[in-house]
Amino acid sequence: MNDLISIIIPIYDAELYIEECMKCVLHQTYCNLEVILVDDGSEDRSAELCEKFLKMDNRIKYFYKNNGGAASARNFGIKQAHGKYLYFMDVDDLLDENAVELLHNAYITRQVDFVIGNVKHINIYGKEELEWTVKDRIFEGKDSVRKLVYAFADDMKSNKILYSAWGKLYRTDIIKSVPLYFNEKMHTHEDNVFVLAYLSNCNSLYYIGKCIYTYRNFKWSTNKRSYSETGWLTGFLDFRYIVKEVRKILPGKKYNQVIGNFYSEYAILTMFHCCRQIKICSVNDLKKLYFIIYRIVKSSGMMQISIKYYVQKHDDNAKIIPFLIKKEWIMLIIIVFKLQLIKQEKKNKPYKCGIIKVTGEQG
Repeated sequence: MNDLISIIIPIYDAELYIEECMKCVLHQTYCNLEVILVDDGSEDRSAELCEKFLKMDNRIKYFYKNNGGAASARNFGIKQAHGKYLYFMDVDDLLDENAVELLHNAYITRQVDFVIGNVKHINIYGKEELEWTVKDRIFEGKDSVRKLVYAFADDMKSNKILYSAWGKLYRTDIIKSVPLYFNEKMHTHEDNVFVLAYLSNCNSLYYIGKCIYTYRNFKWSTNKRSYSETGWLTGFLDFRYIVKEVRKILPGKKYNQVIGNFYSEYAILTMFHCCRQIKICSVNDLKKLYFIIYRIVKSSGMMQISIKYYVQKHDDNAKIIPFLIKKEWIMLIIIVFKLQLIKQEKKNKPYKCGIIKVTGEQG
């Protein structure tokens, strides 16, 4: 079958990446594509480059809109899409030439609701790792899908494959019948919520163990201006949306322990990322970071309830942060995380294009 597949690519000030991205997409072994480029208010040469490729290949559609962030751009793309299947890609990442063909073939041969391909992640230090080390696997029935989500909630570091929207082929009819869109109120994790919301409408999925997508995390998001304007740091509690989606798939008291651990895992991970991204160059920087950690620790009282499940799951080496959370010693939490970051940076040589020093906000 030669089904039309829509590839949706949000763009913001991406002149450095567009040509490489377009080569990956236009040289796919699967040719029946609709490539939707959504320019989210770029101010560099992105529009010029998109127009160039628009003239080169009639499969490309180019749209310009006011800056609203990645979620807004993807939602715009969903509304423009005519394909039987949807694929999301970030303009600064890489796609293997047979990626779309592999994903589509899995749909045809397996007759499932969702197909996920493995992803290679290049971190800020230039080190590579696969998102998942599992071989090809089929998940049939609601219970099987629920077990996958349970595994993600129980150990999200080992099940990163559900983190992001890219690397996956979605059925358009499921997305539009719900309807399902990215949450534009969120500043972070909106793609994680989208994947989980889509999964809640699936009865089956197929996972391809072969790496088909390379996610490069050695630079800031291409939507950096929207993060700066709306305040990326105001999204530090957005992980709660993810917990709500997991709770929908894993309802009832019998899942309280895994949900509690999941909540605290994400909260601690968020605090760690905030400590990494806010460089303390002034008293105001310290106040901003203190406020964020304070809000997470005090968030709806949920942190104190859930941290006991985290302690039950982890060994003694992981208990210093939970102890400090219980005591609500915010400054000590910041110090411990900063010391961990110093240790981490000493062990890893930073990627040449990588760490951009900021004083609180991206942009």
